[in-house]
Amino acid sequence: MGKQKVLLSFHKKLYVGDRIKHVNRVKWKLVHGIGQLDVYVICICPGADQLEIMHSAFLKQQYYRDHPPFVVGIASGYDDALVLLEKIVRNVLNETGDVLLKEYFLRDASGM
Repeated sequence: MGKQKVLLSFHKKLYVGDRIKHVNRVKWKLVHGIGQLDVYVICICPGADQLEIMHSAFLKQQYYRDHPPFVVGIASGYDDALVLLEKIVRNVLNETGDVLLKEYFLRDASGM
């Protein structure tokens, strides 16, 4: 049985950590379920929280095949993901004057 694809959605202005060198290759591997030991994704939370950081291995779980996350950032390592999340918060705050991250990314994705 081959690897199953995960129907991930990536934000059009995807944030990428400084240590990610080949973002398209990383995205392809994420979609095709190919393991990447040090890759973390920053996604929109399905619940009340704003964003979450998760290791790419979680995307192999059946839940994420059934409920693919909306990815707004990709980082190499948890520390890089924290730095990237800080950058996201700072950019959204500077652009909008608030930190409603989920609303910002979903509004931007819908073109409103």
